[in-house]
Amino acid sequence: PTVELRSIEQYKDSGSTCEPTVLGNVSFNLRFEDEQQAQEDVLAKVYVGDTAEGARQDSTPLNIQHVRASMEHILSLTMVEETSDILSLDKPFCISVVAVDAAGQESPRSTPLCIDPQAELHPAPLD
Repeated sequence: PTVELRSIEQYKDSGSTCEPTVLGNVSFNLRFEDEQQAQEDVLAKVYVGDTAEGARQDSTPLNIQHVRASMEHILSLTMVEETSDILSLDKPFCISVVAVDAAGQESPRSTPLCIDPQAELHPAPLD
């Protein structure tokens, strides 16, 4: 699949100690060249790294989630304090995705998409 940034949201700390501290959310569109795969639900294995090469070489997915094929495949990652050393809105990161169909067949890993969340959340003014 091809991975495209959809949105980034940063949340204020609620101060609650009863639940994990959610720092934000980042969502992506997954696009497929294969027409049939584009119309099917998939499991998405999400690999994260500090660099494109890190996301390409990571052997353990940070997240595996069911992605429904509605009008588009939307992949959403929640940023929590417990995983902020791997995935954080405070520092750039790269992700790559492997899509797994209902038969268990895996797509090739996507080209990594690198994001600087702070630049997305606070873009520099245009001159």
